[in-house]
Amino acid sequence: MARLLLEWRVVNRAWLLAPILAASGCLFVTDVNNPPSVQLASLSASTFVKGEPIDIRVRAIDEGADDISLPIAFTVASGDATPVDNCDYLIEAPGHSATLRFFRAGTFVINASTRDRYGSPSNSATVTVTIVDGPPTYSANAKPVPTLAVNGCHLYSAGQAIPLRLDGTVADVDTDAQRDDSCATTETLTYTWRIVGMPGMATAKLTPAVDDGCPDPDAAGGTTLSVADLKQQVCLWTTSTTGTATSMYSVALDVSDGTTTVASPIANIPVAPDQPPCITGTQLPAGSYVVDRTEVQTFRVTGVGDDLDSFGSDKLSFVWSIWHEGDVDVDGAPVWHTVPSHSGSSYSLDVSGFGVGEKLRVRVEAVDRKGTRASCALTADDCAVTSCGNDNATCNQWRTWRLELR
Repeated sequence: MARLLLEWRVVNRAWLLAPILAASGCLFVTDVNNPPSVQLASLSASTFVKGEPIDIRVRAIDEGADDISLPIAFTVASGDATPVDNCDYLIEAPGHSATLRFFRAGTFVINASTRDRYGSPSNSATVTVTIVDGPPTYSANAKPVPTLAVNGCHLYSAGQAIPLRLDGTVADVDTDAQRDDSCATTETLTYTWRIVGMPGMATAKLTPAVDDGCPDPDAAGGTTLSVADLKQQVCLWTTSTTGTATSMYSVALDVSDGTTTVASPIANIPVAPDQPPCITGTQLPAGSYVVDRTEVQTFRVTGVGDDLDSFGSDKLSFVWSIWHEGDVDVDGAPVWHTVPSHSGSSYSLDVSGFGVGEKLRVRVEAVDRKGTRASCALTADDCAVTSCGNDNATCNQWRTWRLELR
């Protein structure tokens, strides 16, 4: 009787030969090769951010014992309807331990398998992971802030351009998530300023600041404004108003990574009606004087406080007027004569045409871009009101010099 002994190390599919060999004699088969198997260790989570490392540990088992010599093959398949591209993932240091990174949002299936030295394939162990976008985040207490000082009432002025910037920073953990230089960057941060609230009937707009200043707005301005740089300042152009109540403008900065848009805290900007200009200094000091009628008398304004137009601004003008004692109307009210075509901050008066003992008064009134004239009684030497444009102190809209000629 013929006898054939097949050792397990060389027979993997001996049962296929069994009918033939059985017909020829006795068949003795010892241990048959069993395929290896793999197991994946449980992950710490199933959801990860783009670019975040995912550590995979694989256990290879052959003939009932761990076998670290078996090579592990990793593959990645789509877990949703989006095909997998080579730029979507990276497998680092493949072995019984490996690190995977993914560079787009989606669902992926990670497969691990092996083969033994005879080529017998193992099972395919899989784990499914979900990759999400890491949204932009603002630093603690980040918010838009005006870079212009408030007036004396801690308010801004209607019709004023208010520069704004972000006080803080923005980070995005996956903005640089990219397999290598041959793959496109997966996201780029964009920045959009937005007016989220304004008074009814207001026509506010946003424009780019230039050298941290606000040039006159153009047609490109609007209620939203995209800028290339997070540190770019913008200008909020408020609307002039004739009312007396304080109004509120609200502005936010949106940051987007192309997938997620995050808004900053809202900046609320209180705006008050335009304040009157205040004459803060003159030379001579306003008051009463006895003057030589043979000398030209010169009067100067040396300072003005205003919420919109500072002293020296071409939008700030002056109205000079003269009253001669005895010039009154039928009701006895003084009649002041405005000096024509003279809006500068100084005025020289030739008094030689007046007689000895005659009395004159010279008055100067400051007028800002609004063009609103003071409303005090004409008999008042100083038109004193309260104005936020002068640090909430007494505001003299006009000052008067009393002259007696000698």
